[in-house]
Amino acid sequence: GAMEQRMRGLTGEAVARLRRLKHSNGRELLTIYGHPTHPAGEHYCCIIAFNVHTPSGGHIGYAAVVEAADVHRISLRGGCFCNPGACHHYLSITVDQAKYFREQGHVCSDAKDIIDGRPTGAVRASLGPYTTLEDIAKLENFLVSTFIEGATPAAAQNIVGRAAFKTSKLFIYPVKGAQRVELTSTWPVSSSGLMFDRQWCVCKEGSAVAVSRKTHPKLGNLQPSIDLGSMELVLTWVPTGESVSCSLSPDDGEVASVSVRGNKGKVLAYRGEVNQWLSARIGQEGLRLCKVGSSGGGSLANTGEFLVVNNDSVEALRGMVPSDARAFTEEAFRPNILLDTGYPWVEDTWTSLRFSSGLTLSNFESCVRCSHITIPSTPPFTPHPTNEPLRTLTRTRNINGKPLFGVTASPANASCISPPDFPCRSQTISCGGPRGCGVVTIPLIIEGFQHLTPGEEVTAE
Repeated sequence: GAMEQRMRGLTGEAVARLRRLKHSNGRELLTIYGHPTHPAGEHYCCIIAFNVHTPSGGHIGYAAVVEAADVHRISLRGGCFCNPGACHHYLSITVDQAKYFREQGHVCSDAKDIIDGRPTGAVRASLGPYTTLEDIAKLENFLVSTFIEGATPAAAQNIVGRAAFKTSKLFIYPVKGAQRVELTSTWPVSSSGLMFDRQWCVCKEGSAVAVSRKTHPKLGNLQPSIDLGSMELVLTWVPTGESVSCSLSPDDGEVASVSVRGNKGKVLAYRGEVNQWLSARIGQEGLRLCKVGSSGGGSLANTGEFLVVNNDSVEALRGMVPSDARAFTEEAFRPNILLDTGYPWVEDTWTSLRFSSGLTLSNFESCVRCSHITIPSTPPFTPHPTNEPLRTLTRTRNINGKPLFGVTASPANASCISPPDFPCRSQTISCGGPRGCGVVTIPLIIEGFQHLTPGEEVTAE
């Protein structure tokens, strides 16, 4: 009929336009799957599956493409689209490779889009009755501006040798998606990062995925704090001041699996009052508080044990975004360590950070950002209408389609601690500040382990 003819025409036009996209060295930007070379779209209608390539021929993962498209308000789908047979056929993934991907923790549509240099899925654009030629042009322009014409990333000034500065602030995020806690005094470091950082999350009963502020905005009203006197996690609902407390570890917790951005791990699910309290305030039945591991080891961090942000880079980025979108602070990037270096983007050059307390951080990697940084730290916790500052990052800090800001790092010389059974120097550890204040002021000194203190000197190499 007329509709089918129109859709085939649009699909053919879209495929023809996308096939013409090339890097400046002549390499094709896309591999398009399924559609015959000529005439474009003859046997396929309404869907276009493709992968994006770098100028050298490398692969850009589907998750990076989908995230970047979301900033431009283009809805794409990534993964194998519930059709692993066709996916593996077109990507030439063997049975053994598929098993290996699974062993690496990959599941369909997760963020593990590239494993050992090979794509695990593809990107799909779907056309519908309301799709127009303008929509196709918008997709084409997005691919060109993001993956071909990408601006040279804002780069660090050339600083030769070592650079010394001070630690500005330290933060932990006990509950994923909830408010942060600022540390104003000495705090211990374990092999999984700062003590109590990203140790808890909220899950829906029957689901293996942790809820986030993006899917459950009211989670932003939750202020955790650590009561070191009673060894309890205290959760305060900021709008009303109501609070509930629970043990730092659920002794009778149920072992469950949880996935955070595609990374799976074991958690202990709490029982009873705290779950009912969370469900009532967030407004969804069946929510459960979960704690990572069975003895406090590990972390629910997306990537890296520490997230380090340079405050001078925050200021530089703020100056790049439109004037009506400059209200964000470093909190948008959820750093553990905030540094004042005097040089924007200098973090791109670091190979190690050595703190005066003796801690050394290494294994630096640039942090790939997603749409979560568009969510403000104040109610109603909904993304900025212009998708800033992510939109500017995709234009100015874009490496192979991945917007970068801040760095992740690992402790090179920290031991593993299993709270709450740590050896404390002091026999009397009082509460870490008023309940719900989100600021821990009491020093927590643990003999034999590394520590960090706000204001201490740090040397970058």
